[in-house]
Amino acid sequence: LFAIQNVGFIPLPILAVIAPEEINIYAFFFVLAFVLIFWTLVVSLVSSHGRFVFQPNMPLAGIVAGLVIAMFGLYDFIPPLVQNVMEALSAPALDLILFVLGGILATIPREELRYRREFGGLIAVRMLAYPAVLLAVLALIPFGGMSAGMAYGIRIGLVLEAAVPPATNLIVATKQ
Repeated sequence: LFAIQNVGFIPLPILAVIAPEEINIYAFFFVLAFVLIFWTLVVSLVSSHGRFVFQPNMPLAGIVAGLVIAMFGLYDFIPPLVQNVMEALSAPALDLILFVLGGILATIPREELRYRREFGGLIAVRMLAYPAVLLAVLALIPFGGMSAGMAYGIRIGLVLEAAVPPATNLIVATKQ
């Protein structure tokens, strides 16, 4: 679980600024696959002690509902009042998520919040070596048949995904 990164919160806003616009569709499908795997397989493995037992959950229901609405163009059929409420509730969503995560982190006993040598190597591999090796490998891969901007966007997107810290949604998933 140490390898599961913050797939969307950190890289997507950065990619939106520095990568070509066309890269967004690739990033969307990468994030979609990642969150579907996370909220089905990973949550099941964490909550079922290593066994896969499908457990429906609200994030997964939201993802599926959003996909159905988008794929079938159903947004216009949602009453304006409901649209306004959904937009108003989504505006502070990131702030509320950070508040909840802060509350969860506050439950960790103070004596447990210390540097642990056994994690030093893992952190160095995860945050430094893994992105550096991926960057080196991507530099060797020819991206023929696409523009230089698109090749750059794919490379930078993959390196960004490799470099972001482990996901905080693991905390939420383990608390379920």
